[in-house]
Amino acid sequence: MTDYSQYKSSDFLSDDFFVRSKLYPTRETDRFWDDLIRKRGIDIIEYTDADLVLYRWKVGLLQPDQEDLEQLWQKIAVDCASAPAETVGRRHQFLVPLISVLASVAAALAILFIFYPSEVKEQDELKVDSDSMIITAPQKYDKVAIISSNSELLLDGDSPEIIYDSKGNMKLSDVPVFEKAAAEEPVRDETSQEDASQNENRTIYVPFGRIAKLELSDHSVLWVNAGTSVGYPKVFTGGSREITVDGEVYAEIAHDGRPFIVHSRDMDVRVKGTSFDISSYSTDDFSRVVLVKGSVDVASGEKVVSLDPAQALTVESDGMTLKRIDPNMYTSWTEGVYRFENAPIEDVLLKLCRFYNVTFVLPKQSSGIICHGTLELKEDIDVILKGLMRIASFNYAQKDGVYYMNFN
Repeated sequence: MTDYSQYKSSDFLSDDFFVRSKLYPTRETDRFWDDLIRKRGIDIIEYTDADLVLYRWKVGLLQPDQEDLEQLWQKIAVDCASAPAETVGRRHQFLVPLISVLASVAAALAILFIFYPSEVKEQDELKVDSDSMIITAPQKYDKVAIISSNSELLLDGDSPEIIYDSKGNMKLSDVPVFEKAAAEEPVRDETSQEDASQNENRTIYVPFGRIAKLELSDHSVLWVNAGTSVGYPKVFTGGSREITVDGEVYAEIAHDGRPFIVHSRDMDVRVKGTSFDISSYSTDDFSRVVLVKGSVDVASGEKVVSLDPAQALTVESDGMTLKRIDPNMYTSWTEGVYRFENAPIEDVLLKLCRFYNVTFVLPKQSSGIICHGTLELKEDIDVILKGLMRIASFNYAQKDGVYYMNFN
């Protein structure tokens, strides 16, 4: 079996199996490449470069000229010159029968230079429409904050973990307290013993650019995404457990016989022992629940919908939509990975805006660009954007922390 882990884009274009599987795909070849990507046995950037070249040739978007053809051969020659002798021989073996294909796709180099510039253009080189859509991240706090009636704790770190025991005592796991304002009780190292009433409410604010993990007093665990606030009691009392969410939370709810209810701006989610993701930002025009396991009932207005695992319910102004999905596409953010499929580029950029706490300026007119892929959110934002440019046709410039986008 061929080892594709070290392949460059020119290697893929000179590989007979790759070219044939992309020009004449089958279910088996698609599964082969998907498995290889999932197992990280491939350089996704080099693979995507070659895949895009063949795709644009296949749909007739590329027409070669002699200069483009010479550029492509020069690129392949440089790669071959740096490879072991046996590899060079193998490449020439495949290059000969594929000359006609490569000639047809050679013009991709010029287009790729437009899509993926080696250096980001200066802002004055981009034609930014004065009538632009600005995606920004205004927020009250720049650190994770835990607010109560008598205290305000600001927690350092990109992903702090907050744990409540069954009596409502709070522990901050390996997270220094950056600042404490208007508090009546001392913070001793990582643990704060609190004497207020058990049903006292708390709110956790997670700013853009950070996430947090919150374990409630009933041992339910919430992963709180960037730009999200969650209201919760120190200890759940009474016949039900209830919290409020503005933003996105992935929840693993502990079963203790009482229903667990999540309130958001336009729906209530009622669960017991369940894992699910809820996204309901007040600034979005939709709310969504994704069920991973267990069962939930979602109430919106006078309608109540029950979900099965691997289903997503989206609530919008014109109604509800229920469909079957891959839950991992919606929960991978908890692992620092963002997966998207058939997503408008504007939606992808909005996610990145929240995660990285940056401002994007986009044309108001829809780009019409739909893309799918995987982004490692541990990377620098500029690395992320340059990787995204490999699967979507846009350019950008950055000035004073603001990113200006141009769609091609």
